[in-house]
Amino acid sequence: MLMLSATAVLWSTGAFAQGSAATVTLTAPSKAAPDGAELDVLVKVKDVKNLGGFQFVLTVDSKVLKPISVAKGEFLGSSGREVFCPEPTVDSDSILLKCVTLRPEPVGADGAGLLATVRFKPQAAGPTDLSLSHVRLLQPDGTEIESKSEDGKLNVSKDSGSSKTWLIIGAIAVVAVIIVAAGGMFAMQRRGGTTPPAA
Repeated sequence: MLMLSATAVLWSTGAFAQGSAATVTLTAPSKAAPDGAELDVLVKVKDVKNLGGFQFVLTVDSKVLKPISVAKGEFLGSSGREVFCPEPTVDSDSILLKCVTLRPEPVGADGAGLLATVRFKPQAAGPTDLSLSHVRLLQPDGTEIESKSEDGKLNVSKDSGSSKTWLIIGAIAVVAVIIVAAGGMFAMQRRGGTTPPAA
């Protein structure tokens, strides 16, 4: 029952805590390859006091990035509070995560840290905005913390994956040429050593 109540508070509270605004930010790779591996975008918070819960929606261009999964960070529970996160919502172009902490004690987390890691799969080359919306930060008693968010950008480059591939192919080709040349020289030396001298 406590778990349900704490979760309900996250969506219904309207009171704001006094003090300077906390900031939710994104950290993304500078660029990625369209045929590359999955990449992570970090959702972080700074200048927060007594954090007891949060929610956010991260939206991208589905033609460029495909949302895969999201995992909560360690910051929300860093003061020793028990963390509960309902199943996140993963759509074709966005991910929604909500997390709360349970029971009155201890106090919430202060300072800065990682809220969540969101994983994407590059789909095609091109830029995409990383847009944060529906951002809410809560104190353990359900009071909303004044906050602001900063969006980000990520560029999936046409050249990132292909240049790496051609670099690997080139290195393999060089090694192959060296091996073939060394084998040929060795064969010539053997033939030269066993040929009888001319009369």
